[in-house]
Amino acid sequence: PPPVPTSAPTKTPTTTPSLRPTNRPTNSPTSRPTNPPTDHPSNREFKQPSAYFNYDPSSKYGPDNWGEVKSDRFWNRYERLITSLDNKCESGNRQSPRNLCRTSDECLEFHQPRPRKGMYDLDNHRTTKARPDAYIFPNKLRLSYKERTGRDYDKKWPEPPGVDFARNGSTGPDVQDLLNIDLKVKSEHRLCDKQYDAEMQQFYLHHKGSIEAISILIEANSRHNGHFQRLLDFFQEKFDKDERQCRRRQRRARAVLGSDSQNKEKSRLRGSNADEIKEDDFEEDDTEEGRSESIYEKIFGKFISLVERRTADSWRWDPLEPGDIWRTIHFWAYSGSMTEPPCFESVKWRVMDVPMRISDSQYDQLKKLMFDHVDPETCRKTSSDYKGSNARPVQPYRGGGYYRCRRSDYVGDKERKASGRRNGFRDKKDWRGVALLPWVEGEFPNV
Repeated sequence: PPPVPTSAPTKTPTTTPSLRPTNRPTNSPTSRPTNPPTDHPSNREFKQPSAYFNYDPSSKYGPDNWGEVKSDRFWNRYERLITSLDNKCESGNRQSPRNLCRTSDECLEFHQPRPRKGMYDLDNHRTTKARPDAYIFPNKLRLSYKERTGRDYDKKWPEPPGVDFARNGSTGPDVQDLLNIDLKVKSEHRLCDKQYDAEMQQFYLHHKGSIEAISILIEANSRHNGHFQRLLDFFQEKFDKDERQCRRRQRRARAVLGSDSQNKEKSRLRGSNADEIKEDDFEEDDTEEGRSESIYEKIFGKFISLVERRTADSWRWDPLEPGDIWRTIHFWAYSGSMTEPPCFESVKWRVMDVPMRISDSQYDQLKKLMFDHVDPETCRKTSSDYKGSNARPVQPYRGGGYYRCRRSDYVGDKERKASGRRNGFRDKKDWRGVALLPWVEGEFPNV
């Protein structure tokens, strides 16, 4: 049988509860506090995404370890590519960039790269049918054009700039659309061990699934390059827009957290100490003089915009512009790869043998755009450079032919038409007055 209580439960506690704690609380902590954190929360190692890489040779994300970088599948959208997109940074046989110098191979091309201007421009006036997109990536500046498919051709989508290359696998003229323009500091390709200040890389997608690339080396310490300046100003718009967004986030953070130093340290929007951007670095000028200057700049800008609108065709920015961008029609050529992960191959490189020239101030602006850009969300600097360079080291030669095309192999189309001969005029005095792309002797002419 179940047990039965021996007596009824009491209605009240048998004892009165005490009115105070049984022990007096101590006046200080019972033990010494633990050591302070080994690192401030904002200084902890930032966990990089799987596709992250940098240019520090001592880093686990550096060039020697690029073979472990997973592709971000950026190139997957180009369905016509016939090459494998697997990582070839360590296993590839024809990697880029190269140090190009002596070659015994004959030029395999019989006419100059023939440019098409296209309908794109960098301005936003009414006559501009399309504008490329500007991106500031950790390892480059990129100007991106919309890829055209069969459907886009039917809709007469504005055509991007393009080039008709010799020996491109077609029987007749075949202009290949420009996909991207990348800018890097310093140059990745070298000519006879000479590294240049920067490099512009233009990528074209062949309809048969290969990539054609043109490398234009850049040399500073020269005259101002007006055509190149328009490209810098286009990227400057993106740079300034991201800075303004960062500044707005900082102001909102101060409004929420307060202005005392303790709360400022807790803000997650300030980034790490090394990469922190201060609002004072780009504070607006609220003085009367500053406002007057701003109004003047707006009026002057509207005037320039009006002039450009009336001469839109002549002012349209052209990445193939002869003289300021393309100073030559001759080059070194070889079959290589992309110069960043996944380093896939089947890229036909043409490295122009005359560098583009820019001024020192333009070179400083280029470096600032590339190395001082901040993420608009976190205010961290985005650059993955190493000591002011985002150039992949020169890759060893592992076989495969490469050649150099000179003026003795072919001349410009205008000169050929004026002379009636394939090799143009024999003497400089004959072709000097012809309205054509002035021939400039290439770098290292005797090799």
